[in-house]
Amino acid sequence: MPPAAGVSSFTGTAATLRDMDAAATFLRSALRASPKDAELLDRTFRIVLASGDFDQAVTLAERVLPVDSNNRIARLVLAARAIKNRQYAQARTMLAPSLDGPMADLMATLVTAWAWQGSGDTARAVKATEILSGNDFALLFRDLHAGLIYETAGNFAEAEKRLAEAYKIDQSQYIVIDSYARTLARAGKKDEALAVYNSLIE
Repeated sequence: MPPAAGVSSFTGTAATLRDMDAAATFLRSALRASPKDAELLDRTFRIVLASGDFDQAVTLAERVLPVDSNNRIARLVLAARAIKNRQYAQARTMLAPSLDGPMADLMATLVTAWAWQGSGDTARAVKATEILSGNDFALLFRDLHAGLIYETAGNFAEAEKRLAEAYKIDQSQYIVIDSYARTLARAGKKDEALAVYNSLIE
């Protein structure tokens, strides 16, 4: 039987059983036998990433990109590795192709924004979030992360404004409630902060 034979049925069963580790082990073995199989390489990369083995996913992502330069997931993994190593310019370069076109990738947009903030450029970081527009889901992430970026930069007045906008959009998400309430408390608005926290139990 060829090394890659049965891959689809095996990984499908493993996924059903939520046994990502078993699927990842099987696919890595199959890939060693067929290292030039592009489809097998991509499938192995995705399953290994899903199994939580980030270091191995990085190694596979480096092999995926020469074969598929537009693979967004591979680019995100390598950008995350670059940010972890404080290589912010490299992270932005890795993410740039993911931001082309009207359907910009949410994760790539936010990672790019935080990469700019990591470089100390708050203005560019906030500007990077502005690509998120249109529906409330996109606007929520835009205002939430812009607010958190301002907070990280120490600009608490702007942080409060943007987090207030996020809170107007969605008053059910804990991260929105907690971030906005903490900003209000920092500004001495303790009663308002308590009111925001109380919305969790109403």
